[in-house]
Amino acid sequence: MATTKHAWWVGVLIAGTLVGCTKSADQSPETLSEGLLGITDMPGEWQETQRDVFTQRGVENPSIDPSTWCPDASDAAAGLDDLAGDAGADVEMQMQVDGSEVPRMMRLQAWRNDSVREYFEGIVTVVNICDNAKWTEEPGVTQETWKIDGPEVGDESVSWGAQLVPPEGKEMAASMGRTTVARIGDVIMVLQIGDFTTNKNVGELADTDWREIVQRAADKLADA
Repeated sequence: MATTKHAWWVGVLIAGTLVGCTKSADQSPETLSEGLLGITDMPGEWQETQRDVFTQRGVENPSIDPSTWCPDASDAAAGLDDLAGDAGADVEMQMQVDGSEVPRMMRLQAWRNDSVREYFEGIVTVVNICDNAKWTEEPGVTQETWKIDGPEVGDESVSWGAQLVPPEGKEMAASMGRTTVARIGDVIMVLQIGDFTTNKNVGELADTDWREIVQRAADKLADA
C-alpha cells in the first residue's frame, strides 16, 4: 500500500498560496506551519497524521518532483524543484470514507522565497501542457491529468485533477484527486486532496467541500 500511496501523491497535486496585507516579520517555516490548516478548520471528520517543518526536500515532497507530470512536460517541469527551494512546512490529514478500505487523504504544503512568481508561472505552463493528457507507465498503470476551474485564491491560482487507473487484473488501488497551487506575495501553498481505493463505488470529495477547504487554507495562510 505504501507504493500506492506514493503513486497517489505523485499523480495528484494540490496547492494554494497567500500572504496577508499585514504579514508577520517572522519569515521562518515555523511561522508557515502555524498558518496551515488544523482539524478544527476542516469540514468533516479529519484527523491530523503529520505536521512538519523541513529544511531539505526529499521524495515526500512530490509537488516539486517533475515525475508527477505528464511526459510531454518533463522539460518544462525540470527546474521547478530548484525554484521551490529547500525550506517549508506541511501538514497531512486523513478522513475515513464509507466503503473505502483506505482513508481520504489531504496534504497541504507551503514555502516562502524570492522565486515564487517564477515557480507559479512554471506550474501554469506545465498544467497547460498536461491538460487532458493520458499516458501509461509500468506496470500498465494509466494516468490522466486535466485542468479544472478551481477556486480563485491568493494573487493567482491554478487547479487540476488527476486520475490513476491500474491495469485489469492487478490488485492495485485506483486514485482520483485534485490539486490547487496558489500564490500571494512571497508564499506558495500546494494543497492536495484525493482518494485511492479498490472500490469503484467510492466517490471523490464533494466539489463544494473541496472548494471550501481550499478557501479556508488560503485565508489562514494569508496571516502567516
